[in-house]
Amino acid sequence: MSQGEQGQRDLVRDQFTRTAQVFGDYAIANRVSEAERLARMVRAGSGECVVDLACGPGTLALRFARQVRWVCGLDLTPAMLNRARDSARKEGLGNLEFALADAEALSLADGSFDIAVTATACITCPTRPWR
Repeated sequence: MSQGEQGQRDLVRDQFTRTAQVFGDYAIANRVSEAERLARMVRAGSGECVVDLACGPGTLALRFARQVRWVCGLDLTPAMLNRARDSARKEGLGNLEFALADAEALSLADGSFDIAVTATACITCPTRPWR
């Protein structure tokens, strides 16, 4: 990873750390219907495993967890992951986990997940740059 790329990740992490509570409160309260609609659109089933890339406060992960077997929320910012864990705990959801990860540098085995979602991230694929 170049210094410029690392600097960008550090900037993103810093900005989302400072706004984790406010952004999390907004996203969880105001984007629920969008998240539920997405889960219905992809026909998430009770036996499926989902990864939520750049999950932030868990907006999608929390909704999908109600319909699928298991959800893994990944994010670059520890403060966002803590916010997501708190929401899952308050909502009594036990079929999801949250982990620190860079969505642009994952090494997941093929077939690890049935569904991959992301709400607000812009992720580039090194084998297919969409720039």
